[in-house]
Amino acid sequence: MTRSWPTAWRPSGQVSWHTRMAGLVLAAAALAAPGAWAQTDPATAEMLMKKSGLWEQLASMTPQVRNGMLAAMAKAPTAPTPAETERLSRAAEAAYAPDRLRGLARAVIAETLAKVHVPAIQAWYDTPTAAGISKLEEADSADTADMGIRMQAGNAALEAMPSTRRALLGEMVLATRSAEFLTTITVNTALATFKGATSVRPNPAAPSEEQMKAMLQAQRPQMLQAFSQVALAGFARVYAPVAMADLTLYANFLKSDAGRHFNDVTARAFEAAIVDAATELGRRLPTTSDKANS
Repeated sequence: MTRSWPTAWRPSGQVSWHTRMAGLVLAAAALAAPGAWAQTDPATAEMLMKKSGLWEQLASMTPQVRNGMLAAMAKAPTAPTPAETERLSRAAEAAYAPDRLRGLARAVIAETLAKVHVPAIQAWYDTPTAAGISKLEEADSADTADMGIRMQAGNAALEAMPSTRRALLGEMVLATRSAEFLTTITVNTALATFKGATSVRPNPAAPSEEQMKAMLQAQRPQMLQAFSQVALAGFARVYAPVAMADLTLYANFLKSDAGRHFNDVTARAFEAAIVDAATELGRRLPTTSDKANS
């Protein structure tokens, strides 16, 4: 499972392998087992973050955010001065510092990951197939190439692949709810940055928090549609070196109870860390202007 920003994220699944009756029996047994759904300790959470690639993916956020923000501001009608650019870089590096993001995510995982699923999750990530896939996901998260170029590569891979592989990738996109996650984190990150900035420097001319939230939510249908294609192209590009047999094993894990749960938990952890960082960046932005430092 890869989490990258501002490219494509991949969280959790939907399909159950059990019939309704079997699911009820298993659920009842799990609930009856002492400590089965107890919290996971931070050491186990960190271990799984490292095995799954999330540890390194979070570290890649700093350059992605900094470079993306500076590129966007350079295209603004009034580009930042060299001094402002330096302050903006420092603000992004502080808000999205790897240790900060990792600590936030680790706390969420330790609090929400059910112990009953840990053996199955660890068993998957201890396989050579999972280790190889995690390396591909880490590399994709660290890739700072232009998003347009990445999408072109992904779409070209989709066009060239057999229909059976494309169908499997489509199942993975649905199973991981990637479009929903991309949409949610985009909305929440934008809102967090807005809230952080206005908490430091209120602007009477700006929309209220509720108005901003309504504007962002109104765009959800379009975002969902766009991010579905982004996710599919991203999967095609990232997993291009993975053999069909190994990709099927990965898809089966994503659809399993343990895979769905871990995907959900890591998606929430990633979102919590990124949204918190966006809020912190928003607080720091008003202090980066030359005017604020004159």
